[in-house]
Amino acid sequence: MPSHLTRRQLYDMIWSHEMTQVVAHLGISEWQIRQICESHRVPLPTAAFWRDRAAGRRAKQAIFTSTMNAALELITYNPTSPSEPLAAIEAPPAAVAKPATPKRAPTARSPVIPVEWCEVERPHQLLAATAKALRSAKPDQHGIVVVGAEQIPAMSLAQASVERAVFILDGLFQRLIAQDITGTLSRQHFQISRGEDHVEFKFSEKIAQREHEPTLSELQAEARRIRNGGSNSDWYWSKAYPQFDLVPTGILRLSIISYGGMGRRKNWQDGKRNSLETQVAGIAEVIADWLEGERQSRLERERQSRLWRRADENRQLAAARKRREDERDALIVEIVQLQAKARDLSAWIDWAAPIDDPETKRMLEWARKRLASIERAVNPARFGDWIREKKLFPEVDPFAPLPSDPDLETGT
Repeated sequence: MPSHLTRRQLYDMIWSHEMTQVVAHLGISEWQIRQICESHRVPLPTAAFWRDRAAGRRAKQAIFTSTMNAALELITYNPTSPSEPLAAIEAPPAAVAKPATPKRAPTARSPVIPVEWCEVERPHQLLAATAKALRSAKPDQHGIVVVGAEQIPAMSLAQASVERAVFILDGLFQRLIAQDITGTLSRQHFQISRGEDHVEFKFSEKIAQREHEPTLSELQAEARRIRNGGSNSDWYWSKAYPQFDLVPTGILRLSIISYGGMGRRKNWQDGKRNSLETQVAGIAEVIADWLEGERQSRLERERQSRLWRRADENRQLAAARKRREDERDALIVEIVQLQAKARDLSAWIDWAAPIDDPETKRMLEWARKRLASIERAVNPARFGDWIREKKLFPEVDPFAPLPSDPDLETGT
């Protein structure tokens, strides 16, 4: 009757036991085992591996990798003799320890005062809906709780980390509210605001991705799927089992996702020396400092905007002054031309007055009217009224340049 085992099971067997023991256990020859390892891509230990292991040295072992191919992952063989249990291998002799190199004494660090978290019965009102969603959500097959809705930021946490997360977020919001800092929640992130300035952060748990090791039943199901006409593709979505497993690590982290920050810290997570609970006070200080930095940046942007607008206003005023200067020049040219025309016209009238001709007399009459009109235009007694009508020399200049810094006018 054929027997089955997985590539992983064979790999663990041949790398932890001598080949003679594996042969006796499986009931097949060493040559057959080597053929199976070659066809199913299972690395074999070398003689150097067993020599190093016997000598107590660190033996170099090949890394096992999954093929995501059911035909390779599932091994079927026909034993010719009854299997014998594998005998335990004696531990290799301990290697002679080398004298330790004296190390420099580490720099003393200030002790971190631990913070014990506890279940928060009544979270802050801003977190009430989020805490309720986290506590009521059902975990998936990996034990991960996923939430995200209107006014509930997207988060992925292990079910065992939910109460820790509520405790940390509640403590953070309590400290921020005490500094007149408000908060709003969206579908994507937490937003902390003070006045017109805000900073956004997200809260999550580090989820590791581990390659899925198919079980014997999964490999048999995959083999049946292929026999029934399924594709033998290496693409994971065509398999009867997933390519990766998601593994919660229990490491909670908080990350500011706003741009800028001017070198301020943006990420916190559980560490070897301190947990995220012990960092809440520091996180609140950084967020408050970040908001102050955002305020200063906003004020500087607004000031630059005022300076740009004032510079544009002065450019427009300069253009208006240039146009007015052109009109003044044109007015002077017109006055000079009119005065010259009046002199020439008066001289012509004097010259043509003695002519006794009907047509000439009618032209003289028109010329005298024209001369009177020109003399009225250049009459010194009425000249000021004419200039004021054109508004080219006002008492208060509307096109005078403005101060280059508008803040000096208001004292801001």
